[in-house]
Amino acid sequence: MKSILEIASSVTKLKRQGRCYVGLCPFHKEETPSFTVDPGKGEFHCFGCGAKGGAARLEEMIEGLKK
Repeated sequence: MKSILEIASSVTKLKRQGRCYVGLCPFHKEETPSFTVDPGKGEFHCFGCGAKGGAARLEEMIEGLKK
């Protein structure tokens, strides 16, 4: 099974910021990064649109974008 960091990196460019990684949210249009991935906790959260969850939820949401 892929890590949450691998999954998120497949849809957006992430930059390390402390223990987390930040980037542009793949689920809405934005210019300032608000999408955060915490590999230690295995969670993601977007402060812009409110999307959040674990690796399985992230994969579900990405699949929804492809349809």
